[in-house]
Amino acid sequence: KALFYLYLCSSMQAPQLGTLLAPSISLWLRMQGTRLAMFGLKGRHSCSLSPFVLALQIRVDGPTNSALEYEIVQVVDTGPILRDMVFSMDHEHLYIMSEKQLTRVPVESCGQYKTCSTCLGSGDPHCGWCVLHNTCTRKERCERSSEPRRFASEMKQCVRLTVHPNNISVSQYNVLLVLETYNVPELSAGVNCTFEDLSEMDGLVVGNQIQCISPAAKESGFPLRLTWNGNELQLKSKETGMTFASTSFVFYNCSVHNSCLSCVESPYRCHWCKYRHVCTHDPRSCSFQEGRVKLPEDCPQLLQADKILVPVEVIKPITLKAKNLPQPQSGQRGYECILTIQGNEQRVPALRFNSSSVQCQNTSYSYEGMEINSLPVELTVVWNGNFNIDNPAQNKVHLYKCGAMRDSCGLCLKADPDFECGWCEGQNQCTLKHHCPIQENQWLELSGTKGKCTNPRITDIIPVTGPREGGTKVTIRGENLGLEFRDIASHVKVAGVECKPLVEGYIPAEQIVCEMGEAKPSQHAGFVEICVAECKPEFMARSSQLYYFMVSPITEHPLGSEGTKPKRGPVSGGTQVTITGTNLNAGSNVVVTFGRQPCLFYRRSTKHIVCNTTASDDGFDKVKVSVRVDKAKIHQELQFEYMEDPTILRIEPEWSIISGNTPIAVWGTHLDLIQNPQIRAKHGGKEHVNICEVQNATEMTCQAPALPVDPNHQSELTERPEEFGFILDNVQSLLILNKTNFTYYPNPVFEAFNPSGILELKPGTPIILKGKNLIPPVTAGNAKLNYTVLIGEKPCVVTVSDVQLLCESPNLIGRHKVMVSQALMGNPERMGTTENSGILWNLDPIIVVTRNLGDPLQKRVPSLGQLSVQGSELMICGIGLYPVSLPRVSVQECAGEPLFSLFCAIKQQMEKGPIDSITGEARYSLSEDKLIRQQIDYKTLVLSCVNPDNVNSPEIPVKILNCDTITQVKEKILDAIFKNVPCSHRPKAADMDLEWRQVSGARMILQDEDITTKIENDWKRLNTLAHYQVPDGSVVALVSKQVTAYNAVNNSTVSRTSASKYENMIRYTGSPDSLRSRTPMITPDLESGVKMWHLVKNHEHGDQKEGDRGSKMVSEIYLTRLLATKGTLQKFVDDLFETIFSTAHRGSALPLAIKYMFDFLDEQADKHNIHDPHVRHTWKSNCLPLRFWVNMIKNPQFVFDIHKNSITDACLSVVAQTFMDSCSTSEHRLGKDSPSNKLLYAKDIPSYKNWVERYYSDIGKMPAISDQDMNAYLAEQSRMHMNEFNTMSALSEIYSYVGKYSEEILGALDQDDQAGKQKLAYKLEQVITLMSIDS
Repeated sequence: KALFYLYLCSSMQAPQLGTLLAPSISLWLRMQGTRLAMFGLKGRHSCSLSPFVLALQIRVDGPTNSALEYEIVQVVDTGPILRDMVFSMDHEHLYIMSEKQLTRVPVESCGQYKTCSTCLGSGDPHCGWCVLHNTCTRKERCERSSEPRRFASEMKQCVRLTVHPNNISVSQYNVLLVLETYNVPELSAGVNCTFEDLSEMDGLVVGNQIQCISPAAKESGFPLRLTWNGNELQLKSKETGMTFASTSFVFYNCSVHNSCLSCVESPYRCHWCKYRHVCTHDPRSCSFQEGRVKLPEDCPQLLQADKILVPVEVIKPITLKAKNLPQPQSGQRGYECILTIQGNEQRVPALRFNSSSVQCQNTSYSYEGMEINSLPVELTVVWNGNFNIDNPAQNKVHLYKCGAMRDSCGLCLKADPDFECGWCEGQNQCTLKHHCPIQENQWLELSGTKGKCTNPRITDIIPVTGPREGGTKVTIRGENLGLEFRDIASHVKVAGVECKPLVEGYIPAEQIVCEMGEAKPSQHAGFVEICVAECKPEFMARSSQLYYFMVSPITEHPLGSEGTKPKRGPVSGGTQVTITGTNLNAGSNVVVTFGRQPCLFYRRSTKHIVCNTTASDDGFDKVKVSVRVDKAKIHQELQFEYMEDPTILRIEPEWSIISGNTPIAVWGTHLDLIQNPQIRAKHGGKEHVNICEVQNATEMTCQAPALPVDPNHQSELTERPEEFGFILDNVQSLLILNKTNFTYYPNPVFEAFNPSGILELKPGTPIILKGKNLIPPVTAGNAKLNYTVLIGEKPCVVTVSDVQLLCESPNLIGRHKVMVSQALMGNPERMGTTENSGILWNLDPIIVVTRNLGDPLQKRVPSLGQLSVQGSELMICGIGLYPVSLPRVSVQECAGEPLFSLFCAIKQQMEKGPIDSITGEARYSLSEDKLIRQQIDYKTLVLSCVNPDNVNSPEIPVKILNCDTITQVKEKILDAIFKNVPCSHRPKAADMDLEWRQVSGARMILQDEDITTKIENDWKRLNTLAHYQVPDGSVVALVSKQVTAYNAVNNSTVSRTSASKYENMIRYTGSPDSLRSRTPMITPDLESGVKMWHLVKNHEHGDQKEGDRGSKMVSEIYLTRLLATKGTLQKFVDDLFETIFSTAHRGSALPLAIKYMFDFLDEQADKHNIHDPHVRHTWKSNCLPLRFWVNMIKNPQFVFDIHKNSITDACLSVVAQTFMDSCSTSEHRLGKDSPSNKLLYAKDIPSYKNWVERYYSDIGKMPAISDQDMNAYLAEQSRMHMNEFNTMSALSEIYSYVGKYSEEILGALDQDDQAGKQKLAYKLEQVITLMSIDS
């Protein structure tokens, strides 16, 4: 796209280029390789320079020895600008030409600048600021511009304002405001002061000051819930009616502060009234002089306290230090402590000792669940009911249970000493001392003389095998394994061999890590034995597992290796080498060296060790491979050869298009050493890579990487990547190829056919697709892209030029989509893939190829609709016949029950296991894409739900999973309560709250997100029943939506950002129909960056590689769940298919329309001499099963009043795909890479195909349907549903068809005897004439 640049020159000298007629500030225009023009500001001076001056040859002499480029203007769409340019007569425009376009360009565009600073800062010498008109313009266009300060031509002349005071309280009215003005012209006509939308009043001009009055009470529209509101105080000229200056002004609101500290720390003049507990701008409104607070240190507040520990169920006071505590006055209530425990508020009377101390009175506290041993609880001190005392240190009370998660003596005694927990041997539990029976030797505590736990126990050892030479680090886990390292420092034996404990691996009471010594030849296996502190029976433990020594290589079961693969690699390293052998998973540590260089350990199994080579310091040579497992060395002779690094000698071609994926041939040396070669391009700081395939040692083929360019800002110019090279293991020298000039050209672009998107052609007429950049403009060589064009499903021969693609269309009739692909490596079959497949243009427009007029349409065509041919498959694009009759009769009378049963079965089976609320993945699924591959631990709970219609009736049991989110629980409860109510008539889960009615009588609202929601590393997990520790058998109720404390606190901040976004998304939790991609992207909160998750953390990309999301199970395990789910649903799928593909229809007759349509298709095939049974079969499949039934199976909500969630949709899609495969006549060759949904039903599809063929055969054997019977059937259908259709809309659709094919239809009616008797052709002509008059 041609651009020209505008320059401002102060004085100019251009040797050998021309002579300036007179000195002037001048405007210069530059085009690369084109002519220059110059003229004076007033159009008096102009000059013409040499016709081939490049911009870089211009020398401008001035204060900075350079010109100021102040604007770039796009002039013409494509092509270069021609040399000759000319000014308009008034010198206000410049005429510029390209080969195809003439453009008039204004010399200036001052109006684009909206402020004085941008206007004068632009550098455009024509522009100045017309002050009272508040616009950027030429001086001569500004009224009275010659008068002082009315026109600003320098930045320092812009108007400035200051106002005093610059803020007032919202409760102050009619305050005098004084504005100091600078550079304001004479204002004899008067001036108005405006507070944006609040009010406008007259201003009084006094010298260089303007006096304004703040809004009166009735004019103030300030929103009282805000702390402050920034307004523009504007000055408006009465002469021009325009705002010409403004400054910021703040109305602040003290009354929104509800605590002393937030009040007095406000940036505005706010005071705290201690005894009234209000914030005000007027300290005189406080009750007492001593009650006024202005400084933070004078606020009533709690001081920093040590950790406040309170055991549950123990009556205990809580004493708090404070300062400035007010003494309640007459009529005011005393102090209270408020503790919020698991969402429940507990109020406790408190005693104020003095202004610096308050005590929560003797009370006991408790919380539910044994999964939490210490629970921090919010603490608030209030007086007079709801007057909060500030808690700047955020002191919390820590409630704790000694017995929670401390099931053994060791875990008990290692608890925080401040808890004062100990082990009560009589009760065999961790408790407080006064809860243990007072008997001698019953109580163990860490500080006591008898502080050692008896009965140590070993539960697990890792590993269970190791070399005889020792050095293996054995991890021993269990209970009561000592409380200090010295307890176990010298009393550990593994299989009879001393094992030295390591202090860094010791976890008191729970874990010992020790290093094995060398075993004797006679020692083969044994137990792990430990003594804790002393070797008495009560302090000794033995493992139930055996530890085995792997014997030396020369014996029967060697620990050894057999070979390496590959046996050579580049000297720079990076080769992934697999060492094969036996018992290679023994021991705890593996060290592999290649000569003197380490091979970085990657993974190992019983038979393999995999490691990555590092660069060799010894150059090219064969080196000895050494493998050590702990202190054992494997003695087999293994070698690896370091060879010269690969080199790149030549690549061809040295170009691609922005989207990449064009084939590139690469020649070099030692290319076969590389296991996974890649090609890379870096641009704008971003890198893209693509794959290469090695052919031999000197050749490989690559797919060009895409250039990382923003699709919205792709230029039409060629681009060079900042870096271009190859990723070949660790070979650094080829990451950037300095000797290549690899170039990227713009992507090809195709135009739409026309606004309607339909191109009408006669058979055999070539199709012309217009576009641009179809052939890259490579300077050398014959550059071509490999295009494939499909008309429907048939390819055509293409001829390509830069701006159009000519396609010799196949001889087809009907409507067909046009698909264009720029395929890879000359392989057009890959056009349908979504990755690494070149560009795919789905032009979507449809080509309609019409018959010759000599071949009139059949007499039934007007009622049947337009015949379309797609490949060899004929489809009925009906106007009203089949869509009217088939859905009503076939769904309601025959397939409704099995279709609904299948939907219910899928839904129930999916809900038996966890369903991820965010991604829609489930444990039970027919679709591999929607299968949770992680191991999710869960339990089934039965909750008793209060009947919302009758609270006195028996509670309704509902099966729930403890891993369900709260919204999923609400949906399951609604399903149970309203199981016989249509979905559209049920309450929505989003409009209800779930209330947990606890045994203690407390009631708690459960939510997907509240203050207890866990956040870890920017991931926020949705709350589940397990999170709230709701036990089996709990009583719950659905109540109307409430505003919780959490919502109220967060309304001012969260609700406008993440909360509203999340609430919209969570409304579909468990059924995220709006999230139709395989794994929806989880949008982070815009303010905090926190991402939501439920069961599976979704990473940056939806399609994860195996192992990307935690510990995924191997394919064989999770595919068995697909098979199990399929087995559960098999009967329902069979019932549905058998019902659809049966002429009996379980008692109801086959709809006449189906028999009539199939006979018509057979007649058409006979007429056109089509005797291939596969073609006839395909026509019928496209008309009925694939056109109608597939849609019904995938979308049962079209027929039933139900809600279809994401996982159910995925399963129905698998069933629909199986249905489609059953209707196909082609062979389905399956392999290991076939989609799992095709493999799942591979054995069933042959049976289903037999059903389809039998169904079509049975219909063919039925008696033919006469036209009279068909007309009577259609009339009956119309009568039955006469109030359910828009007749005028149907007539409009029919007439649009008639208008398009009027000649053919009229010709067909003329030749038909029956139509002639009824004069249908004449009547139709009258209709067409009447409609043309009306239009």
